[in-house]
Amino acid sequence: MNFLLHRHFAAGAFASDVAGVGAMLPDVWRMADRRVRAVAGVSASEDAALDELREGVAHHLAADARFHRAPAFLRGERAVAEAITSAEVTAPRARLFAHVLWELCLDGELLRRVGL
Repeated sequence: MNFLLHRHFAAGAFASDVAGVGAMLPDVWRMADRRVRAVAGVSASEDAALDELREGVAHHLAADARFHRAPAFLRGERAVAEAITSAEVTAPRARLFAHVLWELCLDGELLRRVGL
């Protein structure tokens, strides 16, 4: 759910605000319906804006595929899960929120550093 990081990096990579919005869509879709999964490799169209949006979606998927396996990401996610446990949160399966909470922390750090 790190919308801002995805937007920031895709908009920069493609010099396109539309691609930045596209990079946020996979997480928005998952919030709307957990069964929805974005896919890469959608054919190019004759609409430049639609193609930029598609590039943003593909950027998101590629970034997540790399980033979610990165040791730094996994350490941060584990630390958040441990913080949830040590806070004695009694909600069932509360540790499942560690991934989302860590991504939100990363968005917060981007805001702190870049001032978006």
